[in-house]
Amino acid sequence: MPELIDTPVTLGSFAEILPADRDLFLVVTGEDGQEGRVQLAEALSVIEAGDLPALASLLATPFVDRAIVSTVLDLGAAATTSVNVTSTSGTIASLGTSAPEGAEYLLKMNGAVTFTHGASLVCPEALDVVAYSGMMVWVKKDAGNVWRVLWYTNRVRVTGGGASRVIFNGAALSGNITITLPNGAVTIPAGTLAAASTLLGIGQTWTEVTASRASGVSYQNTSARPMQVAIWYGLGSAATRNVQVSPDNTNWSNVLTADTSTQSLRCNMIVPPGWYYRINGGAVTNLFWAELS
Repeated sequence: MPELIDTPVTLGSFAEILPADRDLFLVVTGEDGQEGRVQLAEALSVIEAGDLPALASLLATPFVDRAIVSTVLDLGAAATTSVNVTSTSGTIASLGTSAPEGAEYLLKMNGAVTFTHGASLVCPEALDVVAYSGMMVWVKKDAGNVWRVLWYTNRVRVTGGGASRVIFNGAALSGNITITLPNGAVTIPAGTLAAASTLLGIGQTWTEVTASRASGVSYQNTSARPMQVAIWYGLGSAATRNVQVSPDNTNWSNVLTADTSTQSLRCNMIVPPGWYYRINGGAVTNLFWAELS
């Protein structure tokens, strides 16, 4: 059984053995299983004062709630260094002036709050940071009431299953996305991920439309997505029946050229949004026509 030492200990005696060049924190775990940090000096001062209710409150609430007032989130007024930001929208231009220099805080976000880069709040790469619910942000106060965003979680995750792959939440991203690889960088243009559902074959189905198609008639892809057209036909006694596409129904380009009779021809082509497509000339034999749209 460990020996019980019944000797009063003051904050001053702790100060003699604690390093003076850095802050020390007491890591506490709440009933919800989440960890938070409390400055040790603050906890000791509460103990020395004999304020046990205050100590219990300090240790039982790893994350304390704070809200944005105007564009300021005053972290110095928080009882711990783990802060639950209750605001679900708005802008943060400053984290206040009351926190001591060198103080670090862990913030838990609950919505689309924007950390605005500026003289009082320095963000990575001088870019604004848009939060989302559940996002964690680590900040530190420098001299002159300047705060720095040191780190934050993002929506990129890597999953296993053979080669790793990176999954983006395209709807939550804006601007160009640059991925740096060992042999160079790849830039995904803005809006590409959000528009992935417009790619050929995603959410589209094949339909046979032979009964409503004929040679010598122009058809248009009136959708906002590319479509695929598959055609099979015979020439019979015809000399020429070409499959063609056009951006304006006037200037045509051949996709398939046939100039010998009795041939059986097959064609698969991609028709861009707004473009026209056709088999030019007169009748053909054994026509089959299907479209992916």
